[in-house]
Amino acid sequence: MLSLYKDILAQEAQAIIHFSDVFSAPEIDFDAELTASIRNFGVLSDKTYFVGGNARLAGYGAVLLNDLMFERKRVSEKIDLFDSYSKTTLFSILNSLPREGYESKDFPNGRDFLVAITQSGVCFFATPPATLSALETRNEIVALYRIENKNIPFTDGFKEQFRSSIIALSRFSPDVMEIVYEYENREDLLEAKKQGNHITPIPTQEQEIEFAFADRFGNVRLSVRDGEELRRCLEGKKGKEITLRINEKETLSVFYGEAFSHIPIGSLGLYENSADVLDPQRRASYWEFIKRSNHCLDDSMALDIIKEKSGEDAWNAKIEIEV
Repeated sequence: MLSLYKDILAQEAQAIIHFSDVFSAPEIDFDAELTASIRNFGVLSDKTYFVGGNARLAGYGAVLLNDLMFERKRVSEKIDLFDSYSKTTLFSILNSLPREGYESKDFPNGRDFLVAITQSGVCFFATPPATLSALETRNEIVALYRIENKNIPFTDGFKEQFRSSIIALSRFSPDVMEIVYEYENREDLLEAKKQGNHITPIPTQEQEIEFAFADRFGNVRLSVRDGEELRRCLEGKKGKEITLRINEKETLSVFYGEAFSHIPIGSLGLYENSADVLDPQRRASYWEFIKRSNHCLDDSMALDIIKEKSGEDAWNAKIEIEV
């Protein structure tokens, strides 16, 4: 293991954030909670969030943590502020375990955990691999390791039912982590991908546009696999109506704008998340699909409309943007 990743694992835990199927419903708007705490340089404590069997929702949480820590470092440097958290590591558990998709005889007590370290220095203990898909699609994982069940420290990985409750202690035993890949930096990662030498067990985003998250106001965040390409396709369309198609048959007229404030009251709107525009190496980006209303909690919102048009299955809806 490269020394820079050993150092990240060895640092004191800033906090441990769990996105898991073991906690009680309902789902909470973790985007708002974590964003408010980290962006204000507040005191971050351990958090637990229910994501059910939804690996994609856990993956959205992973990107959120990675991006918030990147922003925190950027702001600290800009205002020349010493941030005591810079000497700590933010750890997170991504645990979403649908029982289909693998042979139980191969993993009788659940699939192995992967350990992913991102360019922002956040460390994730994740199972299944799909919980890391959003990070992998965005070229954020610079080091990846595997912990076999038999090697989980401080417990019996073949018998322990609640493995995620202790898996983060593996940071104190880096010798149990089998290297899948390591890069010195993101540039080396991108070069390996360009040369076709990057081998990973993590799937990347399959659909061009996927439902990624919805906040408590019903605003929807869509993950676009190639934001740069979509930007080119929509060139010259800002301030105009475009068409959003759901499941190849239902269509919606949507106002394409710069930001939330540019969407007319009462209209459906689409705009790119401002944070993603700043990172051209990502390609994948989040776009906001919203309905602007004066009374957002009492009105039919973007999430309601996608559910209506997709037969309630917003997560698996096929979403296309026509120009």
